[in-house]
Amino acid sequence: LAEGTYAHPLLHRRQDATFIGAGLVDMRYTILQDRKMTFFHRCEQEWVSAIETAEAHRFYAEIFADSDVRCDDGVIARMAGLSGGLPYKMQLLGHHAWLVSGAPARQISHDHIDDASVHTERAMEARLYRPTWRDLSETERLIMEALGRAGGAIARVDLARQSGIAPAALSDYAERLGEAGCIDLSEPSHLALGPMLSFAVLEEAIARTDSFASADAAQAAASIAGRRPRCDRRMKRVNGRCILPVGHAGRCRSR
Repeated sequence: LAEGTYAHPLLHRRQDATFIGAGLVDMRYTILQDRKMTFFHRCEQEWVSAIETAEAHRFYAEIFADSDVRCDDGVIARMAGLSGGLPYKMQLLGHHAWLVSGAPARQISHDHIDDASVHTERAMEARLYRPTWRDLSETERLIMEALGRAGGAIARVDLARQSGIAPAALSDYAERLGEAGCIDLSEPSHLALGPMLSFAVLEEAIARTDSFASADAAQAAASIAGRRPRCDRRMKRVNGRCILPVGHAGRCRSR
């Protein structure tokens, strides 16, 4: 704005310039913490929560009515529930429901919503869930994997014990994961999976972690198994036992 064609005339006339924009939650920890970004510091901040199911229902109903799409209220209610409060998921679900059903020529049915939901989840996994997972830190992934191993919900005290993270530090991580939509913080004593990650992505991550752990354990076992057992013969003169392999040549040696 400062270098644009609109800001300077407004400034000379002592009129205010208003900027309206939207950004991701991570801006709180990046741009909004940068002292040089004074413009954003002067902006009034409003953190937007997830869309309520009733609002999603009203949105679908109005869009379909304006477009002359036939769809009964039960189908609309189901779409509102499947959207999970995410605007992007609402858009995808409506888009695929429209394409699958052949609207507006044909009515959108529950069967069409079944198919649309599958297409929507595939798109969400590729465009949202996996990128979100890749952006998490190692500790955040550890927390999310523990949540996945617990079936998608776990008490804070149990998570702290299983992950080995101090309760105070866990609260900080949980708050940030909650802001990012990875964790549902609605229950004070429990943590649950949020809408920005899918259980399928967590299961893949857990399987990958377990696979690496099994490979490391197998390698260690093979290394131990490959060693010849010690002679372990008693050596009275040095009050010790032989450390050389069984069947070694020459005298025994304690060290």
